[in-house]
Amino acid sequence: MTLNEKLRSALEPLGLPVAPGVDSRSRERVITFQYDLLPWQFADNAPIYYKALVQVHLFLPLPENGLRLRREILSALTAGGFTWPEVIDAGNDNGQHWVFECQKLEKVPAICDLRKDEQNA
Repeated sequence: MTLNEKLRSALEPLGLPVAPGVDSRSRERVITFQYDLLPWQFADNAPIYYKALVQVHLFLPLPENGLRLRREILSALTAGGFTWPEVIDAGNDNGQHWVFECQKLEKVPAICDLRKDEQNA
């Protein structure tokens, strides 16, 4: 399962649209996500894992009480194997914008495993 699939699987049951890196201005209520991958734990000059630095964004209208959704996102991410997120209020006069920053270690896919490629050469 890809990291996108893991994030969607964790967040879609919350009932809002979930999309990777989408322009949130097209929807008033949406969850988006993005991540960076850092090579992690090397062996034989190649990474074994990628450390995913994940940001999940919750966009809501200003008057809406989003406390329940914020709690559900925290629970969904930790239940999905992500670290306990830091929560940042990035909202402004146009609406609520909550950022959940967490991490997850992901095994390097076999297609990127240079050691196997070298053995088969």
